Parts: sequence; C-alpha cells; structure tokens
Amino acid sequence: MKIDLTIQTDSDCSFDAESLESIANNILDKLDLKKPQSIIEVFLVTDDEIKDLNKKHRDKNEATDVLSFPQEQFPVGNEQTLGTIFIAPEFAKNEGVECKELFTHGILHLLGYDHETNIKKWEHAEAKTGIKTL
Repeated sequence: MKIDLTIQTDSDCSFDAESLESIANNILDKLDLKKPQSIIEVFLVTDDEIKDLNKKHRDKNEATDVLSFPQEQFPVGNEQTLGTIFIAPEFAKNEGVECKELFTHGILHLLGYDHETNIKKWEHAEAKTGIKTL
C-alpha cells in the first residue's frame, strides 16, 4: 500500500504517509483483502475546499469532515489507485473527530462500504476491524 499525502492547509493532524500506510494495511488485513500494489491519495484541505467538493459531487452546499472518491480501476504503472480521500482538519477538530478516524472512515468507503446505503455491511466492517467510525 502506498499513500500519497498532500497537505494543503495548516493542520493539527498528527500523521504522515507511513503511519497512514500502517493503518490502511491493518484494515486490509482485518478485512481479509489483499491489494499489495495500491495507492490511496489523501488531501488535507480547508473547510471551503471541502464544501466546494461536497457541492460539486454530492449537491450538498455545506462543509463536511471527510469525502472519499473510489476509483474502479485507474492504473498507474503496475499499481492500482483505490481512490482519493479529502479530510478537512479544521472541521473535524470543531466536531471533536480525529484525522486518523476520518482516514479510516474514508478507506472503508474506498473499499465499497457505505453507511448510507448498507449500514449492516458497514457495521460488519467496523466489527471486523475493531474500529468505530460513526
């Protein structure tokens, strides 16, 4: 697993690409999924930027803490991009949520889990990983 981390805003998030890779690999192992040459793009953005993305892609004119955009197949050499996660650290801080928790939430979405359409599958993933993200 490779994580491309781009920080576009001042952030209280205390992680780096290596710690995110460890979290991602742990989740994949616990869910019995193997994606050995995968990339996840992670952007830390401002509240205004995530609000714009939320409006453009979900027709919700409000900021949020995390957005995930899975990619079915987007080859980059021998690697597969699972998708992109946008995290708004300022929004998350105001909501009392840690960035690592949002990263985990985003990964579950990239892997096809969705708490809005299949809460049972989402809860199963949370139980299997031991991580509560809602």
